[in-house]
Amino acid sequence: MASAAPPFASTKETTNYVRLCRLLVDVGYQALRDRFDIIHPPTALHEDLTRPPAHPTLQSLKKKRILNSVQWQKLYPTIRSSVSSANFDIPLLILLLKNICGLSPPASTGSWDALPPASDVSTEANIVRIIYYRDNVYGHAYKASVDDQTFKSYWEDISNALLGLGAGASYGAAINQLKAEDMDPDMEEHYKELLKEWKKDDDSTKDKVEEMEGMIMIKKRKEEEDSSKEEPGEMEKEGDLAQKLKDKLINDERLKELFANPLNTALLCLICEEFQGKFPDSITQLYVEIVQCVLRRYRKKKGLPVNNEDLIEVYKTQLKHLGSIALHGLREDNMYFTDKQLGNHMSDLPGFGFLSVQRGSSKLRPCTYYGFMHKSFQEFFAAYFLCCQLLSGEISPEGLAADDRDFRKLKQVLLFTCGMLATQSEETAEALIKSIATQVNEGDFAAFALGCIGECQKEQSDFHVELARTFGSFLRLTELDLSHYNLNAATLAEALKTNTTLTELDLSNNNLNAAGAAALVEALNTNTTLTVLHLSNNNLNAAGAAALAEALNTNTTLTVLHLSNNNLNAAGAAALAEALKMNTTLTVLGLPRNNLNDAGAAALAEALKMNTTLTLLDLSVNNLNDAGVAALAEALKTNTTLTLLGLSINNLNDAGAAALAEALNVNTTLSQLLLFNCGFSRTIPNELREEHGSRIVLNSKLKPPSPISSPS
Repeated sequence: MASAAPPFASTKETTNYVRLCRLLVDVGYQALRDRFDIIHPPTALHEDLTRPPAHPTLQSLKKKRILNSVQWQKLYPTIRSSVSSANFDIPLLILLLKNICGLSPPASTGSWDALPPASDVSTEANIVRIIYYRDNVYGHAYKASVDDQTFKSYWEDISNALLGLGAGASYGAAINQLKAEDMDPDMEEHYKELLKEWKKDDDSTKDKVEEMEGMIMIKKRKEEEDSSKEEPGEMEKEGDLAQKLKDKLINDERLKELFANPLNTALLCLICEEFQGKFPDSITQLYVEIVQCVLRRYRKKKGLPVNNEDLIEVYKTQLKHLGSIALHGLREDNMYFTDKQLGNHMSDLPGFGFLSVQRGSSKLRPCTYYGFMHKSFQEFFAAYFLCCQLLSGEISPEGLAADDRDFRKLKQVLLFTCGMLATQSEETAEALIKSIATQVNEGDFAAFALGCIGECQKEQSDFHVELARTFGSFLRLTELDLSHYNLNAATLAEALKTNTTLTELDLSNNNLNAAGAAALVEALNTNTTLTVLHLSNNNLNAAGAAALAEALNTNTTLTVLHLSNNNLNAAGAAALAEALKMNTTLTVLGLPRNNLNDAGAAALAEALKMNTTLTLLDLSVNNLNDAGVAALAEALKTNTTLTLLGLSINNLNDAGAAALAEALNVNTTLSQLLLFNCGFSRTIPNELREEHGSRIVLNSKLKPPSPISSPS
């Protein structure tokens, strides 16, 4: 538990420092956000973030770890349309302004890191100035004071930079008011910490993992020192546990933010050790175990017996009250509350270990402020309160799902609620999932609903499978975009088995891998409505391609399949080619960026000689050489259905061009051959264009008349 901050005496100099902190944090945040909203209006933000140039840029920043997982979740929340700049902090706003807002380093310096001259009053220059003065003010943090002369200079420079961002007269008034108003001593430490948080770098995941490994190993060594007998292999077992915990953190984005708090790190270490590295099936059950662990430690501290009883049930009255406080705070965007709100539970709730405490310094109105150790604990207890209300009949599943305020704002709370209900009342959990499915049909909540179903997973139970099938039968949408959600493919596959309305599904960028493809294949073997499937950027590899090929042998409804950037290689192409020889429904196949090489092209060429339905085939960016193109050209001489073939950005030479030209002299159905950036000698493209006219496409900006992927 965090200890209360020691009292301090405010002076003119310390107040100057805090006043500058407030200017940077409060007014600075709003000015940066307003500038961002001008460039990316709130009504179009979710669309701007999902298309070029913003989305590829942000993906690159995430891959380079410049953009962390917490920031990524703010940009791409479960309900995509709920993204809002109101949830972006200052570091994220600055990162976005620099990278996706069409801004460049100030022309006067050519750098985001150098202070521009006073003559440069551009937006970019003023952003640099805010960062520069942030660093200068933070330089006084060690003594938390600024003398009057320095304060006056900083205040003027920072104010001019803020107004230079186009903040307007209202911000001028706010700046003047902030300079003159009395400072509340209770808030001074708060703003110092905010500036400190803005300034410091985020803790790296690697450091946290090493910290966890160290805690486990140190604990084990201490046990061994206290023990006269040492069993061989025990250290190796502890090392295995550390590795399992590391793997869990790396593979579960939802846990990474939790580890920023050292107390939470220690709790996860205890859970890992207690369960021998086998974590619960859902995040909800993981938090249940963490809460049970904290309550056991509380009882030990109090000298109370600790046995196998359910301590959450033992302390139900207290935890339900804490949950009501948590829910109220979340609805009001507040993690903090006063001691008066604890009511009759003042003697035990603060001691459980879920709250931090901050003593108020007002002598006229003395009180104690409490806050949750982490927002996820606040969300968990809010969910516990809702779960209790649902089970007692105080509220209904239909009413909870229909409350637009909760449904949009308290997504994690509802995820926890579903997970808790699944262990206590499957009937109530199913009713809530059905009610959520109704909301999905009216908005962009499908990924969230699937997440709720995933939280209902229980050991040695198929209940979550039943829920997924129920959800699928209730779904009435015809098109569904679930790209960039890191979905559980198995849950979605079960829903597809019972759905009868969906015709187009986008699952791009979900890291489904071959196992996910195999789960989808089971669904495609029974689903009779899906016609368009996007699976790009999912690391399916050759095994995933083989699984999909199996589906193409039996499925008779799928007409469009996009598999760009999946590392399918030649083996994957060969598997798909065999399926194409028999399939009579697929018309569009997108295979860019799969390293198919000449062997893969040759396999597909053989399929084209037999296939009679495929009209569009994209093989761009596949490391094809003249041999592979020659095989495709030979197939074009007999194929009579293909109308578009994409071969752009491959290693083609004049021999490949000659083979294609010869094929086009015979083929009369191919209307577009995409050949931009193919490595031909300078005159070859124009010669092809002169001979075959508009059938040769050399412009990368040309959009094909059908939904084939363009290699960007």
